Amino acid sequence: MFVLDVSRLDSGAVLASTEEGAVFNRIFKAVFPGTDRSLGSKTANHKTRDVMHLHTTKKHGADGFITRDQDLLRKASVLEEECAIAVFSPAQAHAFVVGLKARHDEQS
Repeated sequence: MFVLDVSRLDSGAVLASTEEGAVFNRIFKAVFPGTDRSLGSKTANHKTRDVMHLHTTKKHGADGFITRDQDLLRKASVLEEECAIAVFSPAQAHAFVVGLKARHDEQS
């Protein structure tokens, strides 16, 4: 997804449809309520990039997003409830996979 003044022109980003833009905006509002993306500050651009990663996760149907970013980890429950995106720390993702393997091994 291409975001003016944030996306790199050589990154392969494409213009978003109206529907994708709405999903992007919903994720942004869930994670950073009250933040004005139009400010163009370094912080606003960083937050926009965070949401671009989350949007890409959702767009491509991934089951989860693994990050060390504390802002995103603090919003994990909101992202799960409002946007259906599971956000994990590396340790949480590891524990989740170990649990899945254990359940699989029990069923085999």
